[in-house]
Amino acid sequence: GNLAHMNEPIGHVYMVEDDSEIRTHLTALLQRYGYSVSSYTSAEEFLERSVEVTPAVLLLDMHLPGLSGAQLQNRLNLARRGTPVIFMSGESRNDEIIDSFRGGAIEFLWKPFPIASLLKAIDIALQKDMQREERMRKVHAVAQRVRRLTPREREFMLRMIDGHTNKEIAEIESVTADNIKKYRASILEKMQVASLASLIVLCREAGITPATGLPVDERDALI
Repeated sequence: GNLAHMNEPIGHVYMVEDDSEIRTHLTALLQRYGYSVSSYTSAEEFLERSVEVTPAVLLLDMHLPGLSGAQLQNRLNLARRGTPVIFMSGESRNDEIIDSFRGGAIEFLWKPFPIASLLKAIDIALQKDMQREERMRKVHAVAQRVRRLTPREREFMLRMIDGHTNKEIAEIESVTADNIKKYRASILEKMQVASLASLIVLCREAGITPATGLPVDERDALI
């Protein structure tokens, strides 16, 4: 990647590394390449002090005093904090590497690693974080529309996206076909789509399926 010649950072890097020499060196280097960087000496310090921003990536040492890199990754997954993780390690067992990828790590870099490998992994991670942010925005926007639906309309919408025709819904719900048409028109209007096909696409992108149900209240984020 080219050195950045702009004031606006191209993304944020959280770095958790207990070796002060590596921390200082990588911070200066990444800042030269245009990233904003915040560094932490331990997983505990990161949990206590870091503020969630996007797009960002977590550059995480596997072996740390106190909580390990893998334990921090686990905690963040449980807390649904989706910042992509790049692990770096001087030595790691195979099961640690496999578990880190199972936990969603973007890359596992062996120290000492070429800077080009690090920059490439960071760019991939930032792209992924931007996509995650975009998806969350979409889920939130759809959730806002779902809130405008009555409980009955929500029920009918799930049947609509499950592929049931107006006639089938009328039979299942014991209402007239004319009533179903009115419900359908109201649902499409409140969900701000012109057709059933558009509604199905919108719901799929927001993670809404007949099986998962609708994102309301505490379940806004289904990802």
